[in-house]
Amino acid sequence: MSNRNPTRNTPNRNAGIGGSASAQLSVSTSPLPDPGIFNRYEPHVQDTIMEMTKKEQEHRHAMNAIVIEMHKESLRREIGVRKIGQFLAIGAVIVVCLFAGYLAHLGYSNYAAMVAGGVLVSLVIAFLTSGKTVKLTQVQPDISGLNSEIESPVQ
Repeated sequence: MSNRNPTRNTPNRNAGIGGSASAQLSVSTSPLPDPGIFNRYEPHVQDTIMEMTKKEQEHRHAMNAIVIEMHKESLRREIGVRKIGQFLAIGAVIVVCLFAGYLAHLGYSNYAAMVAGGVLVSLVIAFLTSGKTVKLTQVQPDISGLNSEIESPVQ
């Protein structure tokens, strides 16, 4: 048996390594590659990419149409709920006014005035605040750390 040193005949792995390398990453939202890159593909690959792009566009249009239709339906329902609310509010005001009239008929004019005045004040407040709606904000994801990782060169 010979006593071999495994590192004796191996080349120096660190010899000749020096300098630095950098990489560049470009991001595009288009499903198609750049024209310069696209023209280097074989014709059957170009046809496949174009077919996939057409299918992707059809899919996006279909999804956008679904979202628009859902938004329309949501608006229709919101309008319906508001109309029901308005009819119920009118009914409640009529009932309270009839009650105030009944109180006045019984001789409780002070109480009738308070009930009618309360309804009047609440109607004014409801009318003034009816145009104010709460705006929902869309949360944007924080990608600031992602951008710095993409733009930094590989060393």
